Amino acid sequence: MKNWSLRIFYIGFLSLLLAACGGGHDSPYVAFSSVLTGREVVPAVASNGFADAVATVDTNSMTLLATVVVSGVAATDVHLHIGRVGTVVPPAFGFGNVPGTALWTLNIALTQAQMDALWNGDFYIDVHSAAAPAGEIRGQLLDFFPSFEQVDTLARVRQQSPLVEEQLRQLRDIEDEEDGWRFGGVGFTVGF
Repeated sequence: MKNWSLRIFYIGFLSLLLAACGGGHDSPYVAFSSVLTGREVVPAVASNGFADAVATVDTNSMTLLATVVVSGVAATDVHLHIGRVGTVVPPAFGFGNVPGTALWTLNIALTQAQMDALWNGDFYIDVHSAAAPAGEIRGQLLDFFPSFEQVDTLARVRQQSPLVEEQLRQLRDIEDEEDGWRFGGVGFTVGF
């Protein structure tokens, strides 16, 4: 009986130790997301368009990968700005369009100051159009894991850019670290 109690103690102790250490898996990736709408533009714009934006950051190399999938807007430009909610500042980075698609991508190295601004919620993305050259839809990039719908959108456009495939890999790595809790314990394998 004494042996059995000791075994239970050690199993419990090791389980707590592994949980405290993250189970031995420390993903270097973090995810940010946003839904862009006309309501977020300063001043607000009446638009039926929207876009899903997903960003992942490799915290080791401080590399940001970002994708924007636009719907209902004939986008002419997409920019990443370093600015707070409700402010208007010049663009810091421009996205590139995958020709013939609604997919816009960005791959940049961040400075520590830019990384701090991102963590503070001080990055926003806006989509410009011929109808609204100053910006038709906008969204603040926040520290939220992408919704199931946003991940599904990425999965649908994965063939359009290797950057999307890399982002999906990074999201899977984050999801593995969290043991699949975000989507009911099954992970986001739909569409993969």
